[in-house]
Amino acid sequence: MADDRIAQVAEPLVTRLERDGAGSAAFDWPQVLSALTGGLRGRVESVLGKDVDVLGVRFLDADGREAAGPVPSGTTIVAFTSGTE
Repeated sequence: MADDRIAQVAEPLVTRLERDGAGSAAFDWPQVLSALTGGLRGRVESVLGKDVDVLGVRFLDADGREAAGPVPSGTTIVAFTSGTE
């Protein structure tokens, strides 16, 4: 179902790996949003049992105000279409 349609995230902008095995990778916001959207699409498809197309993602804080990205105790709204049957 969604497995082959999950958004491909580009390579990290910067990747660092220390000798002890610890490391970090940096991604820009479009890459993060793409990864989030793909994962959220998969969750909606799982619940509905059919493919969906994500139309948009909106983030709200705990008080319902729009936020620029995910926030603790906030809500993420995913607009989608499942086509017609």
